[in-house]
Amino acid sequence: MLGNKDMLEFKTDADKVFERLTAWWNGEVLDRANIAVVAPKKGAVRKAIPAPATLAEQWTDIDYIIEKNFARMAATAYMGDALPCMRAELGPNFLAATLGCKLNFLPDTTWTEPAIADWQSFQGLPDYHASRWYQLTVKMTERVAAEAEGRCIAQMPDLHCGGDAVAALRGNEPFLLDFYDNPDRLRQTLGMVDDIACEMVDTFYRLTTAHGQHGSTGFLVWGPGKTFPLQDDTLALVSPAAAREFLLPGLLKQARNVEHAMLHLDGPEALDKLEMLLESPEIHGIQWQPGAAHRPRIQWIPLMKRILGAGKLLYTGCAAEEVESLLTALPSRGLRLGLTARDEEEGQHILKLAAKLTH
Repeated sequence: MLGNKDMLEFKTDADKVFERLTAWWNGEVLDRANIAVVAPKKGAVRKAIPAPATLAEQWTDIDYIIEKNFARMAATAYMGDALPCMRAELGPNFLAATLGCKLNFLPDTTWTEPAIADWQSFQGLPDYHASRWYQLTVKMTERVAAEAEGRCIAQMPDLHCGGDAVAALRGNEPFLLDFYDNPDRLRQTLGMVDDIACEMVDTFYRLTTAHGQHGSTGFLVWGPGKTFPLQDDTLALVSPAAAREFLLPGLLKQARNVEHAMLHLDGPEALDKLEMLLESPEIHGIQWQPGAAHRPRIQWIPLMKRILGAGKLLYTGCAAEEVESLLTALPSRGLRLGLTARDEEEGQHILKLAAKLTH
């Protein structure tokens, strides 16, 4: 273990990254624009970790998960403001699985089957503390946090709260019909799920920081103190009026529960909700993810200017060849870019470019 808590085995200058990210959350720029670059580590050969026999074991065997993550980190160069991170999770519908949905495993994700067939027979949400999936994820996160000490950042698991969780519990079509046929029941259930989500964030924050880690994150950006990404992909499925009435209150409740809240905004279909998000002071930033069909970031420069111009932080991924255009067109204050370089040499070139174009 390294002696300085701000140093990590896989990122020995992590102390500087923590400084830059703290400044970024405060809307400030230190020595250059905030940019995270990962690349294959020169001369490193990634260790092959034999996978367990079944998909379920590949998701739940914590020894395998930890070995696989450390093998990945050892073969990766974390450059600029990139940090090595590790988490144990059960996929995007973990929260719904703890509330009764059947969980199914795939190689790269998991999916659930609805648990609430109709509201007439619904007896209320079960106690998630009794769920084997919750208990397992707590134990896995405890191991991750212990193994990460002095080596990398321990992340909280993905939760997919609010509308995402209720849509998983009901099924997408019944969920959308509930906005019209069962609005009171829908509103009540969303509220219960959002309360549970806040409780879980509190628990996983405590677990991931139990070994001296002085900040946290989910699948997005590390922040000092309790930091967790907001996400509700069902924003893309409903009208702005429905989103404001049913979904926004839960997002704001979750945002108020943490010190740093960044919303993962996924796809152009959700952009008609952007204004209400920008008007909400509880939401500190937007992670813009345009989706595979709309991937080039340079076509979204006007949108990103709008987000930054509203006083929000912005985080987006990009291709290496887009960095110069983005850093030239967008203000450095509040901006964070993330990308994968072909090799360390390209990564160093990008960092020099970032320093040159900071403004």
